[in-house]
Amino acid sequence: MGEGAEAIIGPGGDDGGGPVTKTVNLSCSITYPTIFNPNAAIKNTSLFAVPDSAKITFTVTHYYGDPGPITRSVTGPLAKGQTKLVPLTHTGALDAYGCTAKATWTLLD
Repeated sequence: MGEGAEAIIGPGGDDGGGPVTKTVNLSCSITYPTIFNPNAAIKNTSLFAVPDSAKITFTVTHYYGDPGPITRSVTGPLAKGQTKLVPLTHTGALDAYGCTAKATWTLLD
């Protein structure tokens, strides 16, 4: 799925039961509001507001491949067009150069 794409997945299981979830891709970039203070800037470019129950998962890549990709999660909400800044505090964060992000939440249990 490309940026802003979305998917509805479910119901699962052999009997067709299980939760129905929604996943949307979000825009993600690395910003430095101040020197030595990298952030993942996660922007909701989808057609849907991300609710507070959503899990926003993002993966950060680094120059030189060290450290390897780091994946973290935060929670919503994230309104359409809104940006959430997430401080990067892991070892090697200053070498971060890119990221990808998506949000997933349950529509029906």
